[in-house]
Amino acid sequence: MSEHKSTEPSNRVREVLDETLFRTTLITERKRADRSNQTLAVVIVRANEPRATSTSTWAEAMVAVQSAVRAVDIVGWFQTRTSIGVILPELRRCPIDAHDLEKRIAAELAKRIPEDARRAFSIAIHLH
Repeated sequence: MSEHKSTEPSNRVREVLDETLFRTTLITERKRADRSNQTLAVVIVRANEPRATSTSTWAEAMVAVQSAVRAVDIVGWFQTRTSIGVILPELRRCPIDAHDLEKRIAAELAKRIPEDARRAFSIAIHLH
């Protein structure tokens, strides 16, 4: 696979890590970034009112996130049924790549979730 293609959004359905495995992977990726003197970004898609967010809306939000990420990104539950996390390893143009992903996720959410339900979500970028 060429370097260019790995930065394109991935259309394949991927495994979603549970909260424990996602946090373990985040620690590992953070250590790797530190050793390589690279920037690591984490994008968090959070429901501001998680109890009011239906299971079907969460499913659509997860599909939106999966549709927006690159092939090398890692998707999982940052907090189960509260927030979805995306680990962005191997960033070449940080924070530009992270902001690009934020825009793609917002566009994918707009395609899949009605506006009233979509307003319950926020997207945040954390750089390390």
